[in-house]
This record gives sequence, C-alpha cells and structure tokens, in this order.
Amino acid sequence: MGKEDFVVTEQDTVQVPLKWGSGEHLDTVYVNHLSISGAGAEFYLVFGELVMPVSLRPEEIPRTLEIVPKVRLAVTPEAMRNMARVMQEIVERLSKKGAT
Repeated sequence: MGKEDFVVTEQDTVQVPLKWGSGEHLDTVYVNHLSISGAGAEFYLVFGELVMPVSLRPEEIPRTLEIVPKVRLAVTPEAMRNMARVMQEIVERLSKKGAT
C-alpha cells in the first residue's frame, strides 16, 4: 500500500480504506425472525428460526410456537444506524429491479 492510498483530512486524521476478508470459512445460518433490544451503549440483535409444522389437524395446533435463537450480535448505535441505512438502500434498489 503506497502513500497515495491514504486520505488526509483537514483535521490531520488519516482515513485508511477498509477491505472485507473472505467469509468462505463461515457457516451459513438460516434465520427468519429477528428480535432487537437495547442495553446501555449497545443494541442486541438476536436472529432465530421458526420451523412451521407441515400440517396440523385442529386438535394438533399448539398453544405456542417456539423461535429457536441461532445467533446474537452486539452492535454500537452508530453501526446499527449504518446497517439500517445500507439495508434500506439494498431493499429499495432490489424493489426497483422487481426482485422483492
């Protein structure tokens, strides 16, 4: 990385470009529900899966269905705002293409 890859702002701070590493080693986790809560300076995002019964006779209908938590993320308020903005932009872009 050369000197030209860095950006020096008016406040004499240096901005270093970010690059995502490979996610190939990560397991894919299917989720279809999200619970968001806040505690102190963080938001907690809990992603879970609800597996719906294939078919039920009226006498087999359960009183409740359980969402199984799969992953819990803790994020800062700034990261939460950025993620919400990016998700909204992606949904809008896909909606314009007719993908959603």
